[in-house]
Amino acid sequence: MTRPFLSDITIIVSHIQHYFELYLFRFGYGLSYNKDFEKPGVNTCFSAETCGCSSNDWGYDCNPSYGSCAKGCGFANEMKDLFFHGPDVTIDPRKGLDPNKLKDATTAIAEHIKGNNPMSGDEIKNHARQFLENAPLMTTTMPLMANALDLVDSYETYIGPLFINSQTKGGFNREGHDDGMELHRGMIAIQQAIFENVFTFSDLYPDLIATCNDFLRGRSWKTSSYFPGSVNPPLNPNKVHKVSINATNLAYWGRKVMFADEPTRRPTGFYLAPGGIGVLTVPSNMVNKGFEVLVGANTIDNVKKTQHRRMDRVTNSFPIKSTTINIINPLGGGIFIMIPYLSDLGLVDINISGDVVKSPFFSKTSHHKTTEEEWKEQTSLTAPWADFETDKFMLSVPTSWIYGYDYAHFEALLIDYDLAMEGVREMGGYEAGTENKHVLYIQPDLHIKHGAYGIGYTQVNQNIQCNDDGPIGNGQSSHWMVTGKLFSLLLEKVH
Repeated sequence: MTRPFLSDITIIVSHIQHYFELYLFRFGYGLSYNKDFEKPGVNTCFSAETCGCSSNDWGYDCNPSYGSCAKGCGFANEMKDLFFHGPDVTIDPRKGLDPNKLKDATTAIAEHIKGNNPMSGDEIKNHARQFLENAPLMTTTMPLMANALDLVDSYETYIGPLFINSQTKGGFNREGHDDGMELHRGMIAIQQAIFENVFTFSDLYPDLIATCNDFLRGRSWKTSSYFPGSVNPPLNPNKVHKVSINATNLAYWGRKVMFADEPTRRPTGFYLAPGGIGVLTVPSNMVNKGFEVLVGANTIDNVKKTQHRRMDRVTNSFPIKSTTINIINPLGGGIFIMIPYLSDLGLVDINISGDVVKSPFFSKTSHHKTTEEEWKEQTSLTAPWADFETDKFMLSVPTSWIYGYDYAHFEALLIDYDLAMEGVREMGGYEAGTENKHVLYIQPDLHIKHGAYGIGYTQVNQNIQCNDDGPIGNGQSSHWMVTGKLFSLLLEKVH
């Protein structure tokens, strides 16, 4: 029997997609540094070279589309208590480290910054290396943690914030030799280590944020004014805001496409002020089910880029392990809920309070459509990033891009984006309504995600520029992401 023409096209597209995904997986695109490797447990494998599966075109046992190898390693990780040989087990990342070396390195760099005991470039590098090697210890005592945070304050006070002071303004090379940048390279690495040891959830200290709430509140970093941008905390941090979130991420339909079984991101329309503490209260049926609170939209890890244009990682997340979750980020960021694969809770109500402010959020989803009156109230909001969402599409852009556009503009823009998503779905041979997450989620950043234009959730193929006041924009950006001109050009080509 002869297949219909559309069926042939669908099969061809499926094969092209399969080999494109295989190419991306082989060459590392779409993969970023995984901080989970530093946690206690069994390291999972990601390739034939590390898991011992057949390397002949990956074979069906290791093909990334099937995920057999990764699932096997994941199962082994769950059963790690029964292992007696084989797995790479990290008992405790603090084992063998020396708190005195961390203290000495912190003191030496601080004294250099203040001009009390200047060091050579090699001495700075050695002390920075000593700090990083012993960084997991900084949360073991209050003095060590306080000294680390004070070191950042000293750098920002005496030298100036990263990417704002004269030596680092606009970015700087990751590698260099005898170019006078040793302190700045050391400090961006130190601040990254502090970010991930103090301000990011750890199984070693799951209650750190709640326990040190008063001590950590207000520990903002001035480099946040550059990226992602700054905003003042609210006048009344005790005010409770109620938001409804679509906590559904059903099984994907048909042949798996990239990111189909990964968490779906849901914006809340609120932004955590830099250094602020936020508190979320969630229903009990979300606890220990894989849900997370994400702070910051720009999740791309820039660790492989040759130039520093911002900190490599600027977002952090907090697993929902109780009905009350404390969040913090010295850089601030939009607040999102990550919905795990196969979740089917429907709409859930979440309460948000603390050092949070409203951020521009235009919703055109099946469960909420922003009205013109609601949008008018949001046009004066000063949070540095804005979100636009439909059931099929999501967009995060600097708020400085959108002030000059009215409600009708964004209403039409999201209609056009939805039509484009419908076209993509239909071209792939997928039935209407079968998507389990956004077909596309795009945003700009200071680096594109890959070495060339590529895929992603989020997909980042457009660069922005920042100054001391955050992402640059004149209130009515001419960028195609917000103008809709791209659709006009495509229609002209079609006709």
